[in-house]
Amino acid sequence: MTSSHTPSSNVRYFVRINPETTIVQNFYSIPPGEAVEDPSFHEITCDDFEHFSKQSGAQWKNGTLSVYTPPPPPLTQQAQNALQIVQQKAAMITAMGETFGPKMRDYVKTLQNISDGSNNIDNTLPDAPEKITD
Repeated sequence: MTSSHTPSSNVRYFVRINPETTIVQNFYSIPPGEAVEDPSFHEITCDDFEHFSKQSGAQWKNGTLSVYTPPPPPLTQQAQNALQIVQQKAAMITAMGETFGPKMRDYVKTLQNISDGSNNIDNTLPDAPEKITD
């Protein structure tokens, strides 16, 4: 079985799904006559193969494919990711002989509080200041 693809009427198309989530794990084109015995494989049309294999995510529901957009990571993980970006900027600003401004310091404190769980009120991350020195 292979996931490489050249459109052909002599090929059968399949998706392999995670049985617990029904999220598509991969797309396959399989030569005719080759046995497919894995229950996590589901046959699809060439059109579905062409369309969904180019999408960032797909899900198998009720015998059809649909676009799947994964949920965003938890807010604590988003805050940790934002803090990593701030750390990269901190190295640059220090090298330039400047410091964080009060808006940036407040932003970092909020991110730290979300990241460590002490702020469980906010549902979204705050907007970053436009300038590090703000």
